[in-house]
Amino acid sequence: MSASRDDIIRHLNDYLHIDDFKDYGPQGLQVEGRETIKKIVTSVSASIQLFEEAAGRDADMVIVHHGILWDKESRVISGGFKRRIETLLYNEITLLAYHLPLY
Repeated sequence: MSASRDDIIRHLNDYLHIDDFKDYGPQGLQVEGRETIKKIVTSVSASIQLFEEAAGRDADMVIVHHGILWDKESRVISGGFKRRIETLLYNEITLLAYHLPLY
């Protein structure tokens, strides 16, 4: 069974009422991956270990509470941040993050 990435995003954004929350970073889509979703992995925080495990399990989407994009963080892509983005992009994994809507 599979679903559309964009349908899942729309549903979660509506269900969690993300527009009702002023948060510290973007809610919902943070990194775009493949369009068809067959397997979703969830976790609290977006770590490199999570992304590597998700890739090893052939996940198409990861949904977390603590994403990788925050308003006060540097916009320089280096170090661990670079590794996390590389892992997602290389494996075409979509990252969704919902912080305050899941509080």
